Amino acid sequence: MNEIELKGDTEWKLIYSTIVAGKSAKFTNGVMSRLEWLWYDVSPLEGVRQAIKASDLGNVLRDARSGSYTRLTKCLTELVEIDAMTVTLEKLESIHGIGPKTARFFLMWSRDDQRYAALDTHILKYLRELGHDAPKSTPPSGPVYRRLEEAFIDEADRQGKTPRELDYEVWERFSNRQQLAMKLTT
Repeated sequence: MNEIELKGDTEWKLIYSTIVAGKSAKFTNGVMSRLEWLWYDVSPLEGVRQAIKASDLGNVLRDARSGSYTRLTKCLTELVEIDAMTVTLEKLESIHGIGPKTARFFLMWSRDDQRYAALDTHILKYLRELGHDAPKSTPPSGPVYRRLEEAFIDEADRQGKTPRELDYEVWERFSNRQQLAMKLTT
C-alpha cells in the first residue's frame, strides 16, 4: 500500500470510528457504503471538507442515514483540521463527540502495536467474566477507564496477544453476529 492509499485508508477508519460510536458494525458499514461517493476521487477527509465548503454535510449525513447528525456534523467539521496519520489520543479526545472509547478504537485499529483498549460493552462483559468490577456501559475518561484499560491490556499480555487481537476475539465472541450464528446452528 503506497502512502496515499495508507492515508486514505486511515482517514476512512477515522470517519468509521466516529460513526460507529453507539451503533453496530453492520449499521456503520451501510452508512459508509452510502458515503463512498463523497470520496470517490479524493481522500475521505477531503470529501468531507468539500461537503462542508458546500454547506451540505448535514444533508450528506441525512442521505446516508447516519443518525447523530448534529454530533457527527460538529465532529467531522473538527476532524478535517487534523492529520489522521499523526493525531494523538489527547487531540482526538478534545474533538466534539469523541470520547476515550472512540479515540482508542481508531488508534488501535489504524496503527500497529497500539496499547489501548476500546472499552465497549463486549470488553466490559469480558472483564466482568474475569472478575473485574466493570460497569455495563463505557466509563468516561478518568481513573475507572484507565484501571479497566490496564486490566484488559494485562490480560492481552498474559495471553501473548496484542490488545487489538484480543479485542477482535472478544468482539467475535460477544457480537450479535456470533450469537446469531450460534442460534442458527443449534
